[in-house]
Amino acid sequence: MWKLTVLILLSVLLNACAGSFTRIPEADKSVKVTAAIAQFEREKVFVRIADWMEINFTAAAQPIVSADREEGRIVGAGQIKYPCAWAGCFGKGDWQVAFTMRVVIADGTVSTSFRDIRLLSPPVGTNPGMSSPVWSKRDMDAIRPRLLELNRSLISSLHAGG
Repeated sequence: MWKLTVLILLSVLLNACAGSFTRIPEADKSVKVTAAIAQFEREKVFVRIADWMEINFTAAAQPIVSADREEGRIVGAGQIKYPCAWAGCFGKGDWQVAFTMRVVIADGTVSTSFRDIRLLSPPVGTNPGMSSPVWSKRDMDAIRPRLLELNRSLISSLHAGG
């Protein structure tokens, strides 16, 4: 019975770790979503998105990387806490996720894409920490819902402002 318990425990542990090492293709390393905002003027939407980025992207000194009013495009640099739970927090509990958020306003829609998604580990002792692109399926599966939630917050703020 003891050997069976150990075998089951090892099997569960190996299965749990397997997702950590599954590489994802480049196409899956970004998150894209489009939302309708037909009732808003483009200039008003542009200003509200810029204001939202200034308020919500506080990790960078300049949260707006570039903005083009005529093209209706704003690019911001943001960070969120790495989304972990239970045992996953043991190794990455104090990590951050950095990303570039590109928003394009066109034809009554707002298209958002999150790119350049990177994991940031804090410095420990003499180790200065690291910045690494997301490459594992498990990390991307954990991060994607948080980025989609961030986009929902942006769209909600546009609708709340009237």
